[in-house]
Amino acid sequence: MNRVTQKAARIIFFTSAAASALAAALVFGFLFMFGFPLIGGGEFLSLLTRPWAPGQGMYGFLPMITGTAAISFLSIVFAFPLSLGTVCFMGGLGPEWMSRFLDGFVRFMTGIPTVIYGFLGVFLLVPVVRNLFVSAGSGMCILSASLMLSLLVCPTMIIFFKEGVDSVDFRYSQAADALDVENLTFSYHKQPVFENITLDFEAHAITAITGPSGRGKSTFLSILNRLWESQPFATMQGKVWIRLDGQWTDIYGKALGKPDLRRKVGMVFQTPNPLP
Repeated sequence: MNRVTQKAARIIFFTSAAASALAAALVFGFLFMFGFPLIGGGEFLSLLTRPWAPGQGMYGFLPMITGTAAISFLSIVFAFPLSLGTVCFMGGLGPEWMSRFLDGFVRFMTGIPTVIYGFLGVFLLVPVVRNLFVSAGSGMCILSASLMLSLLVCPTMIIFFKEGVDSVDFRYSQAADALDVENLTFSYHKQPVFENITLDFEAHAITAITGPSGRGKSTFLSILNRLWESQPFATMQGKVWIRLDGQWTDIYGKALGKPDLRRKVGMVFQTPNPLP
């Protein structure tokens, strides 16, 4: 691009921007000019509290303000967990092919005009709400609007959350696939806390260890990432295996150091507790 073309493009862009700013200023001036008598008469604040009843000569904004606030709040209530759950599924909980499909589908949804969402809401969502909830009347209610708005904002929220997740170093998000404890015995001052425990922690599953206080639950968990080693007069026998990328590794072997292990096997305490 030569200098003449660059100069012409700069002039065109500047003219367009100036025209847009002038149009916005004219619109604002038009509204201010016709609304000034209302502001000068001291009735502006009354518009915020009056109801909307054109037949009675009342044109208040209160129903619009409360309706907008209710719809916005409910849409966030619906959209936030759905968006966050989708990002978690795309971030590793789901299969890779499904994550790629969802990523493309979500980005496709961001390009759909809002008028299409409104059309789908009126002709598809409103009849469903009307049939499910008799009290909804015609179906043109806050619930229908909030559901439609949540569907509209979900793609943007998903992309926003996904960019935040993707910005995290992959090493910090790489956790253990599974754990396996074999013939584990742990003792304090040669007094066994538990003996010959064999337990499999399955992949993609939540395992809860319950029991009375002081029975070794936290001690058992500290063995899984070697936090117990700084405690004097403590001994351990047995094997603890960790599966990373399909390969089983002894966490007490030389192939896996403590820093790498604790990046993959974390422990959250009831009170803040610095790692040794």
